[in-house]
Amino acid sequence: MAKQLAAKWAIVLAAISFLGGIVAAGSMGYGPLGFISYKIEAVMSSYSSSSSNFNTIPVSFDLGSLKPGDNGTVVDTAKLSIGSSGYYKFELENYGKLKKVFSVFKVTVTLSSGDSFTLDIYSEDDYKLYLDAGDYNITVEVIYKVKDNPKEYLEVSNMLFLKVEYEDSDDYSS
Repeated sequence: MAKQLAAKWAIVLAAISFLGGIVAAGSMGYGPLGFISYKIEAVMSSYSSSSSNFNTIPVSFDLGSLKPGDNGTVVDTAKLSIGSSGYYKFELENYGKLKKVFSVFKVTVTLSSGDSFTLDIYSEDDYKLYLDAGDYNITVEVIYKVKDNPKEYLEVSNMLFLKVEYEDSDDYSS
């Protein structure tokens, strides 16, 4: 019986010692041995919408590292192929994020058909246009100015800022 009691106490003491070691190690902190950062960029290829029968090849702007007060203009050409004539709405996206960083962010869109319009993050407007079926080159020009005191300092990769979508023609009937 004494041996059984001694064995039980040995187990209890071992468990207390083990738990005490864990507590002591946890209170002493830790040392990091490695960090990892990465940025995975999407391959910008054709996007399609089966409901409206159109495809886009978007522009992709890399503004690089910007500092407060920086400004500039970037221009590139997107492609839009429309299988069905109808109304299409062009609009800016991610207003909230853009407004935290830019005091000026204007996007001028010029279609190969001759139509041209400008969208601004501070007016939060969109532009609706009737387009015939066909292929369009779309020149996208962005004029920007970083705020003197941006509300956020962050890195953005491939954030959607401009989109086009098919609009139901019933929305435009009188």
